[in-house]
Amino acid sequence: MNLSRIVTYLLARRDIRAWQAARTTEQHTLAPGADSLPADLVPTVISGDRRDRVLAEFDQHGALVASDPRDAAIFGQAGRHVERHHHRVQVVLTGGHVRVRKQRILPSPAGVRNRLRARIGGALEAASLIRLAGQVPVPALRDFDAGTGTVELDYIWGNDVRRELAAHDGTTDEDELARRFARLVHGGDPVFAGWIRAVGATTVRCGVAPLDMHAGNVLRGGRTGGFHLVDFNLVVLRPAPGWSAAVRGFARLCGLEPGGDIR
Repeated sequence: MNLSRIVTYLLARRDIRAWQAARTTEQHTLAPGADSLPADLVPTVISGDRRDRVLAEFDQHGALVASDPRDAAIFGQAGRHVERHHHRVQVVLTGGHVRVRKQRILPSPAGVRNRLRARIGGALEAASLIRLAGQVPVPALRDFDAGTGTVELDYIWGNDVRRELAAHDGTTDEDELARRFARLVHGGDPVFAGWIRAVGATTVRCGVAPLDMHAGNVLRGGRTGGFHLVDFNLVVLRPAPGWSAAVRGFARLCGLEPGGDIR
C-alpha cells in the first residue's frame, strides 16, 4: 500500500467521523433524488412484502438480476449472470427504502490484508460521497460500516453508460467499450461531453480525484435522463500525496485540460 493510499484513507476517516457526528443534519437527511426508486413501485412491496431483504444483485457487467421473479419488470430477470470479481453490489430493501449495499468480496479465510483493503475501499467511497453531496450528481450516502467497509447509498433507477454503449452489438470487450466512451467524452455526444467536463471540474474542486473513470461509473437515470457518477473506491482525496498526478489523469478522462481550477 503506497503513501497516497494511506493518507487518503486517513482523510476519509476524518470526513466520515464528521459526517457520523452530524447524522441529524441536512447532509445526512438528504431527500432521495428524482431518479431514486420509491419502494412502493416494487411489485413484491406492492403485494405486501415490506421485509428488509435483498431485492436484486448486479453482475460483473452491470446487469441486474431480481431475487424474486415478480420484481423482474423493475430489476431484470435471471439470464447469463457473470460473477463479480471484487465487490458484491446488491439492491436491498431496508427500513422501507430501496438502497444499494456494496461490500468487497473476501476470500476464505480473508486474512488481515484483505480485510484492511475492504475497509479502506469502503471508507474512500463513503468519504467521496460525503464531499460531493449537493455539488455533483451522486447517490446519497445513507450508512457506512467501518468494520467491514460496507457502504449503503441510494439506488439510482436506470442504466449505466457502459450498457448503453454495448447495446447495439452486445460487446463485452473492455478495450472497445473504452474507445466508445472516449469518443463520447471527446465530442461524440456534445451534451454528454459538456456534462462530464462540468462535473469533472466540480469533482476536483470538491477534493476528489477518481482513478478509474469509465463508462460503467456513469448512470443515466431512468426517470429524468440525467447522469450520475458512481463508484469511488479508487480515488485520491486532496491533499494526499499524488493528488496532482491523479487530477491530471482524471482530467484527461473527462476531456479537460489540467490547470486553472482543475488542479
